[in-house]
Amino acid sequence: MKCIFCNIEKPEDQFSTEHVFPMAIGGSFKIEKSVCRDCNSELGQRIDPAITDHPLIRLIRSHLGLVGQKGNIRPFIGELVESSTDNKEDIKVKLTYDKREGGLHPRVVPKECAPPTTNDGAEWRTFIYDPEDVGSIESRIRSFYEKEGLPAPPPEDISHLCEYLREHPDGVECLLTSDRKIGFRGRMVKAEPNLVALSEDIDAVHCKRAVAKIAYELACEWLGRDYMEDPCGETLRRFVIEPSSACEDAVNSIISLRHIPVFDGPLSALGSSHMARICYSGNDLVCVIKIFNVIEACITLTHNRSAYQVFIPRRVDIDAKTGKCLATPLQGVVSRSGN
Repeated sequence: MKCIFCNIEKPEDQFSTEHVFPMAIGGSFKIEKSVCRDCNSELGQRIDPAITDHPLIRLIRSHLGLVGQKGNIRPFIGELVESSTDNKEDIKVKLTYDKREGGLHPRVVPKECAPPTTNDGAEWRTFIYDPEDVGSIESRIRSFYEKEGLPAPPPEDISHLCEYLREHPDGVECLLTSDRKIGFRGRMVKAEPNLVALSEDIDAVHCKRAVAKIAYELACEWLGRDYMEDPCGETLRRFVIEPSSACEDAVNSIISLRHIPVFDGPLSALGSSHMARICYSGNDLVCVIKIFNVIEACITLTHNRSAYQVFIPRRVDIDAKTGKCLATPLQGVVSRSGN
């Protein structure tokens, strides 16, 4: 039995189950006895992160509560999330997974607003907090006075401030002073996250390698092991297994990749599904792949469709959140762009 990647004959017990879409993004579609254990491990560590660690995909993984290899939900506290106060002051917002309610919930990252202001001989410092984080205010006040080398206000005064903030979570200001004329002004701000542009240095080559791996595995599964001898198949295989970009020029002619660089809608619009289909396009067979609503790709699998005359176009749809997977035959053709 040969591994479809290293092309080495190995005993059956050296093969492992392969998730065509990475398991970390809810990829429940699996193939058996195609990828050896060594290739599965090495390629999973080197290739899959281009998808699983894509910033928007990390955001969706947290939103859907998808666990990683270690069984943990990876929190998302990203540079992609910002907001502003009524006076246009920038604040940071973190998105964390709520185990009780499910999904991501925004929280304002506490910050001190600079510079301090002076009023009636007292120096006032303003801090911004999220209504959900009132309980952390007391420790932050104490830390502030400790850092300044000053005695903290009486505990009952701090407790009174916290209670006042809990009762007025709509931005009302409250004051707290000590004997040393140091003031504290706490202002509650509700988190309303705005997703901003992704960094422009996302590696397109690594993304292409990741979708090439998916397409190649599907082709070997649905078209048969003869696909390993196809010129396009050999190009895809070499592109996946070789860490360098030696095959990049050849692959650019058969892979069309699109990923969304900016997102400014609600989290729900990011979607929770994956899709892949292999179908006819003129004289070619192509594989169209969609990962959430983030990455789309069209890969030419062969320029000689007549070599696979018995092939019936097929499609697989995966619900990443529930793990439901449906693989079905389909009819129709697609254009080179995947539409």
